[in-house]
Amino acid sequence: MASGHVSIFVFVLWCTIIPAIRAEQHSVNLVNNCGYGTFSGRAERSPSTRPLKPPFREGCTLVELTLVNPSTAGSGSSVDISLIPPLAFSVAATFSYYDGCDGTGNSCLENGCTTAFYEPDDTTVQVACQDDNKLRVLINVCLTG
Repeated sequence: MASGHVSIFVFVLWCTIIPAIRAEQHSVNLVNNCGYGTFSGRAERSPSTRPLKPPFREGCTLVELTLVNPSTAGSGSSVDISLIPPLAFSVAATFSYYDGCDGTGNSCLENGCTTAFYEPDDTTVQVACQDDNKLRVLINVCLTG
């Protein structure tokens, strides 16, 4: 193999392997204790991953999130519970980070909770995390006990 071909091969290898190593890997686990509202409309017996497709419903509790590696201070992940109209409290919900920012999260267990968004500009209820890669979020709805 000529040295020019080796250089091109190494460059292509470098361009394909390095981005894969640096790729973000975050996940969200949803525990639905409601007995209804599964992604497929039927009971799920094991963990599953489903794409979310609009239309989304109004009048319900919303846990919204952005999972991203921080590029500058304060630009990392954020999770919150939103009840900004037309959203409204419908079920108790909690979220917590793990595998990064462990022990941080929030809950809205009843109508009128102070830990949810009610106005778009009230960002004090957002829970931020500045940890890198493999950050996970656990969301629980319709909590029992």
